[in-house]
Amino acid sequence: MTVRGRRLRELLRRFAVAQRAVAAIEFALVFPFMLALYVGVVEGGALITVDRKVQSVAGAVGDLVARTNDSLPVGRLRDYFRAASGIMIPYSSDRLVQRVVLVEVRDNLTTRVEWCQQFTNDTMSVCTNYTTGSSFTLPDNLVNLARNQYVVVSEANYSYTPIARLVIAQPVNLFRRNHYMPRFPGKIRIQ
Repeated sequence: MTVRGRRLRELLRRFAVAQRAVAAIEFALVFPFMLALYVGVVEGGALITVDRKVQSVAGAVGDLVARTNDSLPVGRLRDYFRAASGIMIPYSSDRLVQRVVLVEVRDNLTTRVEWCQQFTNDTMSVCTNYTTGSSFTLPDNLVNLARNQYVVVSEANYSYTPIARLVIAQPVNLFRRNHYMPRFPGKIRIQ
């Protein structure tokens, strides 16, 4: 065996039995996976929190409108929307879209939109996607329950942008819808 061969063999033997820096090498190999796992848990937790807040927003507005007897002033509805927007704190409510739709269920079980109001960026307007007089799809069991009555439908839509965008890279659209039977008989009018 040549001198070079002995030297190479000695280096390989020392490398095989060396224990220094093994922990550092193992840490360097594991760290990217642990970091991705940690960031994923944080982003997933934030996403779940925002989703619960969107559900609460839809529920709050719909419940308040369903408690109305006969007429609902526009200013009060705007206040309901603004108060529900506060549920989103500490997240921005700029990307939050809220809608309330009053749907009539007729005797023949057809549905008709009576009115729809939308609230975005502190601006209230008439909905463009649910026009007055158009049909509205409700769950079958709710249609049977609400025959010859009205249903208040509240929606909240939010585009959640992940914090770090390492694990979840694209914005996630969160949508929630709630249905409420009005507490008092008759049509709720917007004034």
